[in-house]
This record gives sequence, C-alpha cells and structure tokens, in this order.
Amino acid sequence: MTFTGSAIVLAAGASVRFGSRKVLAPWRGKTFARAVADALLEAGFERPIFVVRPDDEAVANALPPTCAFAENADPSRGMLSSLLAGLAAVPREARWALVALVDQPAITARTMAVLARAADLEPERIHVAAHGGVEGHPVVFPRWLFSAVRGIPDGHGAADVVDAERAAGMLRVHEVGDPGVVIDVDTGADLLRLETTP
Repeated sequence: MTFTGSAIVLAAGASVRFGSRKVLAPWRGKTFARAVADALLEAGFERPIFVVRPDDEAVANALPPTCAFAENADPSRGMLSSLLAGLAAVPREARWALVALVDQPAITARTMAVLARAADLEPERIHVAAHGGVEGHPVVFPRWLFSAVRGIPDGHGAADVVDAERAAGMLRVHEVGDPGVVIDVDTGADLLRLETTP
C-alpha cells in the first residue's frame, strides 16, 4: 500500500431525507461514490473499502475494480454499524483507517492525502480535517483505537471516542482549504449549497 493505513467509505445509508440513493446521485459528471473513490485513488490509496448494503451490485458496478467492499448486514442500525463493518475489513497490516463519507463528494484528493500523510507521521493519533475552524471528515482512527470504537454502546457514536481522546491530547486537527470536508449532503438543498460552493 502507498500509505501505512487504509481508507473506508461509509456508503450504506438509506438516504431517506435525500429522496433517492445518494451513493448513486450525480455529482459533476460522476456518482457520489465514484467521486469519493477517484479522490482516494488519486491521493494514493490503492484499495479503498466501501461499506455497502447487502447485495449492492449497483454500487459495485459504479466503482473502479480496485475498490474493495464490506457489507453492513443491517444498515438500519445507523452509521456506527457501517463504521464497524469497515474496520473489520481493514487489512491486519494497516496502522490506521481514514474514514470518509459517501455524501461528501466534493472532498479533494489533496485533502485525503494531507490526512494520510499526517497519519503516517503520527499513526498513534486521531486526525481530523477542518475548514474555517469547523471539524468535519475525513477522520483517521489509529488501530489501537479500533477496540474502543467496537465497544461503543448503542445510542452513542464514534464522536464520543474522539472527544475522550481530544481531552487526552491525542487529536490532531488539520485546517484545509477544502469546504467539502464540512458539507454533508443529506437533502436536495444541501446538494444545491454544495454546487454553489467555490
């Protein structure tokens, strides 16, 4: 692998508020999924892992053959269940996992690479992208933290783990000139806002 870690893309959501499947929604001549995959591949990730719904052939067909897939058997359980499925698919030799969201198609390859290089330099720390002082995604989880994520109780999320490690000084925030890191496309209005963002 180009980096010492792996990339995970959470792409199993139901897209209820969006009105159609975001993972296959169009974005500048590509689908959301393809835009995120291309950014990761351009950044240097050789085999990004997409967490998908069961038997999701449409997504698999929309992505380059270099992508890998992990199935979330019950995506109705929420984003944490997809994160756990993705972490389980990370190769044993990977020292960390960069977690991206499929509903952030505008994030650039440069941003992905900034986070990956920072993680390679400090693989024991959490790394998060920010824009204008607002934290977003991607987020890099070091391997030693995977077990803590697996132990998160129902009703909570990975942000609880991140906040605990923030207090312990284990978080690195990377300010990037990329507004895409803080714009999640949950509705049609969000997509319009993203399209008008420089």
